[in-house]
Amino acid sequence: MRLGCKFLAVVVLLAVAPITRASPIFYGLEFTAELGSTITCMDISPCIENSAVGNQYFGFFGVDSAVLASDGINKGADMAFFVIQMEDNIWAYNFPGNNSFVGFRGPRAECPLWCLGAPSPGFDVVGGEIVRLHGGVFGFQDVPFVDFSFLGDDSFSALGHREGGFGLGEQFTFVSPVQGHMNVFRIPEPGSLVLLGLGLLGVVTIRRSRTSRR
Repeated sequence: MRLGCKFLAVVVLLAVAPITRASPIFYGLEFTAELGSTITCMDISPCIENSAVGNQYFGFFGVDSAVLASDGINKGADMAFFVIQMEDNIWAYNFPGNNSFVGFRGPRAECPLWCLGAPSPGFDVVGGEIVRLHGGVFGFQDVPFVDFSFLGDDSFSALGHREGGFGLGEQFTFVSPVQGHMNVFRIPEPGSLVLLGLGLLGVVTIRRSRTSRR
């Protein structure tokens, strides 16, 4: 439920945060783990490792619609916001409360491929829609990170990291590491973003509940 509450907070932020770009468009991200594990640490107790296979993680981003003006591969763009949550790590650009985001890996004028500190990830635009991402998001000293399409088209790889200290009864779960498939899909309007987020919150809560009963 802790993860679900955090995800709900992210959804609310997405719904109410001011968008500074003139005409942003909205996309969702779905990550399905095919390899890897999660690590859960609590207080001074030994950390526990579990399989991450089959786990789903989610993200959202808003980007200037000018990126759709022409088809292309690994295009840069002006970002309104970008959020991914995998377990208790949240990479959030242009939002308060993120704990893991330092920058993007993507194209820059002087560095056309996987450049640290790029203004955005790279976007593949086909038929007037974003169909794939390249690059990634990264944290302090490049960890924790999520890489896009590094291991092949529509793939992702991610390595989380424990953030912050522990109080009595507190725990932190992170991916260590995971690989799998990434899906990019268009969200028609901001109102749909809220509905989608609430639906995904239900999926996450159900998955966590089933895991706790095993």
